[in-house]
Amino acid sequence: MDMLSHKDRVLKAVRHEEPDLVPIDSWFTSPMLRRLCEFFRARDEDELRVKLDLDVITLQIHVTEGTFRKIIHEDGSFTDEFGIVWRKPDYRDFLPLKHPIKSEDDLDNYEFPVPRAQWRFDVFYEYVDRFGGEYPVFGGIGFTLFERAWLLRGFTNFLLDLLMNARFAERLLDRIVEYDVKLAHEVVEAGVDVFYIGDDYGMKDRLMVSPRLWRSLIKPRLKRVIDVARGKGLPVALHSDGNVSAIVPDLIELGVSVLNPVQPLCMDVVELKEKYGDKLCLRGTLDTQYLLPLGSKRDVELEVLNTIKTLGRGGGLILAPVHTVLPDIPLENYLTFVEAAKKYGKYPIRS
Repeated sequence: MDMLSHKDRVLKAVRHEEPDLVPIDSWFTSPMLRRLCEFFRARDEDELRVKLDLDVITLQIHVTEGTFRKIIHEDGSFTDEFGIVWRKPDYRDFLPLKHPIKSEDDLDNYEFPVPRAQWRFDVFYEYVDRFGGEYPVFGGIGFTLFERAWLLRGFTNFLLDLLMNARFAERLLDRIVEYDVKLAHEVVEAGVDVFYIGDDYGMKDRLMVSPRLWRSLIKPRLKRVIDVARGKGLPVALHSDGNVSAIVPDLIELGVSVLNPVQPLCMDVVELKEKYGDKLCLRGTLDTQYLLPLGSKRDVELEVLNTIKTLGRGGGLILAPVHTVLPDIPLENYLTFVEAAKKYGKYPIRS
């Protein structure tokens, strides 16, 4: 079999067809990115991805630095364009400190950022132009709906709203959806290959809210955002940490065809493959809690082999560490993942 482009390889896997190799992917924390760039003498993440031979490029509105910061404060915290105050330690994601909507009056007076500001989408056009022929561009919205609501309102406050003041919660969600739909139209028009949504719903063992509440308040609004991409015939990828097993059939019904990060310590990945392997492409599945930081190189190699044999048949697998590659992961273990995936990921996969 001739070697496929990264784009063709990934899109075949998304369509549940067997490509030449199991596609691989990674997201990096800043310290790990610096270490890998130094090791490979890469100038930036784009060059590093080429040197590692990774298969996917992912872009998110509101997560990239260029669209995230607005006012930087003396203590290093900053206020973004939504009025949320953040701090950013060196080792992990941005952390929210203050939330702008403290009352119904605040919601009445709240003004969302301008959704169709062209600078917001320049990076999508740039990457589609630079990489779209060779790489699949997953592009979309980070902090889409549930996450955006609690970031604006505060996590505890929003959970209480869902239970005790549903009218207020629905008003907030409706305003977010109106904003997201406008963003989604612009992202789709930029020419991305897969429409991406980031919206965490899961804890380690269950959803953060009941499936009933999720289906009542989140699902119909999420459908409006997803329908923008489906109307253009694009596959839809959803990122949610934790155990979202209870709503996987709902996500498939909405049109989600790629699920990330599929944490093996939270969800039964074999059961997911058996039940939904013809409908859902699994992106992730490689444990970053114990295996990659604490296992030996041999442990990592064997787990990559087992995962490919178990989840890779028939396509539908993009192998990656779940979520970001953290700084406690030894460099040799991460590189073992990459090497083992290339070694064992050739189709057809043998027993």
